[in-house]
Amino acid sequence: AKLIKNNINIKIEAAAEYNLDDGLETLIDNKQILTFGDNHVLFELPFMQEPRNFQEIVFKFQTNGYKPILAHPERYSFWHKNFEKFEELKAKGILLQLNLLSLTGHYSPEVKKIAERMVDANLIDFVGTDCHRMEHLLTLQKFANTKYFNILANSTQLMNPLI
Repeated sequence: AKLIKNNINIKIEAAAEYNLDDGLETLIDNKQILTFGDNHVLFELPFMQEPRNFQEIVFKFQTNGYKPILAHPERYSFWHKNFEKFEELKAKGILLQLNLLSLTGHYSPEVKKIAERMVDANLIDFVGTDCHRMEHLLTLQKFANTKYFNILANSTQLMNPLI
């Protein structure tokens, strides 16, 4: 009511970050995926290993008109020794969302290194924060004036402003 009274127009959309699991394929088949922007869908993988049905799910997203965005690929240690995998994902039309906390070293020095390398290689399409606690916001505040934050803040490649 106060928004209307103050002439503030806000559009709220429901979306989700999906886990690549057995139930995801059914959601795609039944057109029950919550998207944002231009039919974008955010999904994540298990952290231990690449799922055997990864390529099939991505193909299913794409053939059903969705634009898949892989959440925090820098955190998937099973790809750390195969950096070319990130380039392959991009070549297959998968957009990549970097978790800004990864650039602070919050998860590990290795994740930070991969995140920096991905930024240097212009592989990032979206950024997210993954803030679940106040300490995460404080960490990001300290990070706000660093090299990689500035590179991302000035990037013309990031699609976040389009949503």
